[in-house]
Amino acid sequence: MATVTPTPTRIREGESMLYAWTLTQADASGASIDAHEYGDRTVQISGVFDGATVVLQGSNDGAAWFSLTDPQGNAISKNTDAMETVMEVPLYTRGTSSGGGASQSVTISLFCRRTRR
Repeated sequence: MATVTPTPTRIREGESMLYAWTLTQADASGASIDAHEYGDRTVQISGVFDGATVVLQGSNDGAAWFSLTDPQGNAISKNTDAMETVMEVPLYTRGTSSGGGASQSVTISLFCRRTRR
């Protein structure tokens, strides 16, 4: 399984970040990020799926990974373009893909913002 390093972009100093992984191989995994200090999260998944299913996962120990969910409690698991609010805030977050073909090129963009007080 290929591991893809995310590209971090600081949106507002100390306020928000955008992390993006582009998965171009079947059965790829994004390297995990440690962004638990950001309570508000929205994920956008888009690109050429070519049969791939993309899942946003979280872990508190970096070993056991679980699907993160949207506000309705559904796993964030997509095979078409989508945008979802992410409910959980685990210590580690990553995206994975499985089952894609040779033309797969899916970008997972995770926008993280500090919770406003």
